Amino acid sequence: MPMSLKDIYMEKDIFILDLDGTVYRGKSIITDADNAIKKLLNMGKKVIYLTNNATKTPQSFCTKLNNMNIPCNLSQIVSSGYITSKMLAEEYNVKSAYILGTKELVHTIESQGITTLNNTLNEKKLLADFLDSSITCDAVVCAMDLSLTYAKIRTAMELINRGASFYATNGDKTFPESQQIWPGAGMTIAAVEACVGRPPEIVFGKPNTYGIDLIFQELNKNNKTYKRSDAILIGDRLETDIWQANNAAIDSILVETGIDTRNTIPKKPYKDNENYLVPTYVEAHIKNLFNA
Repeated sequence: MPMSLKDIYMEKDIFILDLDGTVYRGKSIITDADNAIKKLLNMGKKVIYLTNNATKTPQSFCTKLNNMNIPCNLSQIVSSGYITSKMLAEEYNVKSAYILGTKELVHTIESQGITTLNNTLNEKKLLADFLDSSITCDAVVCAMDLSLTYAKIRTAMELINRGASFYATNGDKTFPESQQIWPGAGMTIAAVEACVGRPPEIVFGKPNTYGIDLIFQELNKNNKTYKRSDAILIGDRLETDIWQANNAAIDSILVETGIDTRNTIPKKPYKDNENYLVPTYVEAHIKNLFNA
């Protein structure tokens, strides 16, 4: 039987929080999210921020939280961009890549020792020339790209057709920005997928569990023995946050300050994999969790 909300913050040691739609929306903090997080930290809980947003470096996320009066250090940030860069460098031996994404994502991937083509293949050159037949790379990485163009998509297609592996940071179709919903990384992926005739080989973000695996790998260094049952994931989106939690056998809380609400949770009898979209708990707002 699920614990009461009051018991959660007493018995759980690790709180994995989504950012967009859970802690803030765009440039605005969600009311009292800072106080809720401070309460967790004052209780000695481990707070990790796991976000599918790959547009920023981990340092940028950390700075944003600090500016919102939320204590944060770099070790607490796990973004889909960071996960992608670590996995490509350490697990897939990628040495060179072309990125459909922001300059900060390019920096994140380069920080793992991967050479990118983005600085040499600038937009002016892409529009003017055919891609030289000698240019290849190990991987093409798709993410949310605020300056996506036909030339970039054409280049990604050509590099994949020349043998580059096709990866994506995350597949979010949309994301919450202020009071609106905007297109996400799924738009970029769909454009390239339509051209090359196949989906990405791997999507590193939620709902896949690479981020959770990385979190526990780091937490359990130095002979620590944290278990999945010690953690709870809090997020606003069923098809990313909640699905990932269920994939990783972690309890979850859906908060209604972003994409989904209790009204969008699948009802029994479930169809296909709809049971993976059902959270352990639902609460209107992150602040309510710690006022129980």
